[in-house]
Amino acid sequence: MIATILGVWSDWSGDDPEVIREVSAVVDQFVEGHKKDAEGKMSAEAFLSSPSWDEVKAAAGRLSYPNSSIAQAKALVVLDSQPEPYGDYEWRERFVNAAKSYRECTTPKRALVAFGFGTVALIVAVPSSWLLLLLISWVWYFALDRIRELSRAIQARRDEDA
Repeated sequence: MIATILGVWSDWSGDDPEVIREVSAVVDQFVEGHKKDAEGKMSAEAFLSSPSWDEVKAAAGRLSYPNSSIAQAKALVVLDSQPEPYGDYEWRERFVNAAKSYRECTTPKRALVAFGFGTVALIVAVPSSWLLLLLISWVWYFALDRIRELSRAIQARRDEDA
């Protein structure tokens, strides 16, 4: 049960809505700083006050992997060229990932799901382990019974030969 709870707790996708809002604020500032007007020019003041790409990556690193890739994609869509250390796949898929919604999961919801799965695992594991133990003991009993029969047959043959 404990292993199931811990596994579900750590693997359940989604992040706290407050953290998502904080990361979205950094991404939105980055996007505003890199927006171009109708003539294709960026505002120098907005560009200088916007966070850097490294700050966007650091903020997105606070999120789970799916949400992190969404946040980075939302920032990548305003860039004209791919940032140097960034992968080709993420660059090609930036528009698809930017259109996705963040996966939210609050701590109470995560706890409810984790303990729910843990309870189900306990309810299934206890009868299953009892049935397995009964099956093993039944097989062991009949295997020993068969060995006793063979032992008696061998002993009877020895007695006839003597």
